[in-house]
Amino acid sequence: MKTALMIYIAMGVLSIVPLILFNIRKIWVRRPPDPIQFKASRFCVILVLCIGIGTFLYAGYQATIHNRYEIATERFAQQHAQFLLGQTSREEFRAFVEENGTDQVLSSFDETMNGTGELEIEAGVQPLSVKFMLSSWCTPRYWEGAEGFEQVEILDSENPVYVMYVLDDGVSQEYYVLRMVNTDQGWKYDWFGPANEQHRQKIDMPTLLNGKWYTVKA
Repeated sequence: MKTALMIYIAMGVLSIVPLILFNIRKIWVRRPPDPIQFKASRFCVILVLCIGIGTFLYAGYQATIHNRYEIATERFAQQHAQFLLGQTSREEFRAFVEENGTDQVLSSFDETMNGTGELEIEAGVQPLSVKFMLSSWCTPRYWEGAEGFEQVEILDSENPVYVMYVLDDGVSQEYYVLRMVNTDQGWKYDWFGPANEQHRQKIDMPTLLNGKWYTVKA
């Protein structure tokens, strides 16, 4: 998610800054002995172009974060990590899931969060950071009819998908699974729960030593 943001920021800088620098001397024109003249029409054209480029890039960024399953998974895991660090309340975490999920996701979310689906943090000890790692997606080809996976309607060969992430607070590690559905509004969370043995066997997760960790600091 941060990588995508940095790419779009770089695209904005590389597009807008040269446009301004190239035209700045044509907006304020100096022809001695006449005083400096301000070209309002050219200024308005450049301003409209800059706003248009910025709007286009913002729309592209929003489309990217909603249409990439990796980013959708990262956003969920980050919210979970922030909850464990006390940066986000359970109500805020739940509201995020509700806003970005299907109508049925809250039942599994509440069951997981009210059960034993949380890292066991020692009483009175607040972790300084929580890190997480993401899996690849598990398409219907692999989970259809597989034991341990909740079976739902298959929309196409890559929809819905199961993904997994692991949370590590420095003391313990827990694996969680998301089922996501690709809709007209992008990826939506459809089910959430602790990973079972079948999930860990079927969903491709990098090793804890070789995978990419994302860190959320307190």
